[in-house]
Amino acid sequence: MKFTGTTTLTCFALLTGCGSEPATDPKVPPNHVQTIALKGVLQSKLDRYRASDPRAVPLPADLQDADMGMVQGLLSSLGGSNPRYADLAQQDLKALGLPGLRPLIRCLKNARTSLGDTTRQRWFIARTLGSIEHPMAALTLLELAKKDPNAQVRSMAIFQLGETPLNPDWVLPHLCLRLKYEKDSECHRLMGQVLAGHQNYSFLRAWFELSRSPDPSESAPIFEALQALEEETGQTAADLAKAWGQPGSQTPPPSDALLHEVWQFVSELSGEHFQLRGVDDARFALSDLGPWLATELAPALADTDVYVRLHVGQVLERLGPRAVSAVPALIAALKDPDLGPQASTSLAAIDDLRALEPLLLAASDKSPLDLRSSAVRALGKTTWPESADTLRTVLSDSQDPGQEGLEPLAHAALLQVDPSAETFDALLRLLTEPLAANGTAELAFSDALLRQTRGEDPGDQALADWNCWKEMGAAFGSRPSAKGLGLRRESRSTWLQENRERLLSSLGAL
Repeated sequence: MKFTGTTTLTCFALLTGCGSEPATDPKVPPNHVQTIALKGVLQSKLDRYRASDPRAVPLPADLQDADMGMVQGLLSSLGGSNPRYADLAQQDLKALGLPGLRPLIRCLKNARTSLGDTTRQRWFIARTLGSIEHPMAALTLLELAKKDPNAQVRSMAIFQLGETPLNPDWVLPHLCLRLKYEKDSECHRLMGQVLAGHQNYSFLRAWFELSRSPDPSESAPIFEALQALEEETGQTAADLAKAWGQPGSQTPPPSDALLHEVWQFVSELSGEHFQLRGVDDARFALSDLGPWLATELAPALADTDVYVRLHVGQVLERLGPRAVSAVPALIAALKDPDLGPQASTSLAAIDDLRALEPLLLAASDKSPLDLRSSAVRALGKTTWPESADTLRTVLSDSQDPGQEGLEPLAHAALLQVDPSAETFDALLRLLTEPLAANGTAELAFSDALLRQTRGEDPGDQALADWNCWKEMGAAFGSRPSAKGLGLRRESRSTWLQENRERLLSSLGAL
């Protein structure tokens, strides 16, 4: 079993604390001892939706398969020099219907293992499978869309997934995951069309990136697709992307088959199947689904498997405001010693005021340090002004024994919630101080400057400040050395010092 850095200590504590009764730390107040009744949520969901697995739908018992030799002959005719024969072969293949399903799948298997070029055959098999109304056909198309080495075959498979009479919503998480790995812009365009047909606009993130490509062969098709989408919906792509990330975004209710796929992905988050690639893929796929997912996943915050609880919490964090229905379950999860810090982070990402009082309590001296620290970070992210008094109390407590590390976190949060010259200067000192919380200070200034650019009319100066700050940062995707980090923070520190009075005024600290 492999462990991620974020869960190793938690899982070690869980394993060493196993016993007939949950261990309690006498230093932890009773109101933060585990009070949630854990249960096997994942297994119960897998059992509930097993009957809806599209892989389990049988073919008719009396189905007579089409003659294999005839199907192979039709596929061979597609590559002939006579276009009339090729057209007739296409029509005959489509006319096979359900009896042609198993022979076509066998031909596809043979084509994959053939030493010759079978691209044309695979393309036509994908085209034919789209007209066959059975989940096995859709599953084969999905496999082609994900794994065929030829982009044209993948494109045809994706297109047919959008055209099939089944209109299967259970392909959505698989296509969302495919967006992470697909390199071909035409495949991206077609996946976006299929997702949009189910009112899922998660693909816009990838489309925006591709539309900015310097290669016209990549950017032009996506740019045209964005224009077509805007004409069809009557909204700008930016507005669609913004609405998709909000709690009010509407998507069709999921089928049981889709819920089956969701819980199959959740099972990849469990301790039983845990491995880094599977966890990362599952989180990516799930977090690109609609707001209904939060309602479905919320019970898993009380699963017996700590991996499920933690990783579902991370999925809810990525859903952001779309996870608003999970707020009550996340508030309850603050009392879980293993999940409390992640629950506070997820609540901050959702930004719902129902979490204010629970987060204020979690940030008080009644909480263990890890929960208190995460709650302080969360209050800084939410920027609720009601948290200012609690954050100042945290800052005062940060000098007490056992509260190490709270001071930079409290200053970072106060810079967002109730900025002052004292907080600004404290973070400025930390930015270049050896062995200090440089990252916390740098991120605090980044958040504060970015916040100034939001709103209907941010002003030219706020935008200029943000652009200047970004230019002093490392290039996207680069991994700076320790020396590079030091130089970056030095340059940013100098800039902050030179513009201190103006920045304090713009932040409302004067």
